[in-house]
Amino acid sequence: MIIFELGKIRLRYPELTDAENLSLHGNNRKIWLNCTDNYPHPYTTEKAIDWITKRTAVSPIKDMVIEYDGVAIGWIGIAMGDNIWAMKGEIGYWIGEDFWGKGILSTVLPPFVDYCFQHILELHKIHLYAYTRNPVSIRLFEKAGFTYEATFVQNCIKDGVIEDEVAYYLLRPDWEKK
Repeated sequence: MIIFELGKIRLRYPELTDAENLSLHGNNRKIWLNCTDNYPHPYTTEKAIDWITKRTAVSPIKDMVIEYDGVAIGWIGIAMGDNIWAMKGEIGYWIGEDFWGKGILSTVLPPFVDYCFQHILELHKIHLYAYTRNPVSIRLFEKAGFTYEATFVQNCIKDGVIEDEVAYYLLRPDWEKK
């Protein structure tokens, strides 16, 4: 089911038939280096099938395939907090390296945020995080209207390197004003 049609770009629910293309475009160490360790490397077709199966078994669906010119080339999703953090979620995303620099994420992030606030009623705050060494993601957050919240110094470890992270946020009341 197509949720957003944005020219050559579509956001839609994942299907098992996407697994091979997701693996083809997602099995890339450069992508893995900018994600949490929940993102598998290597990204096999079997891992893509597992991801699709788990993500489509919930309601509302909180993960979508990014499609370009009819081909699944990436993913965007929101992970909801739990316990006292149940009213906030964190968006994660990736696209295949061949599609970097084409404005695809800048195109899909705003409508995905709209989808999240419209379909996840308990959602009050959306977070986005990036390693400070990733200025492209930071510009993406700012362009999409997110507000800088904090820099977390030596906050995590990725591939044996201690990393600083930045956090950006958008509150439901601010989204409603737009």
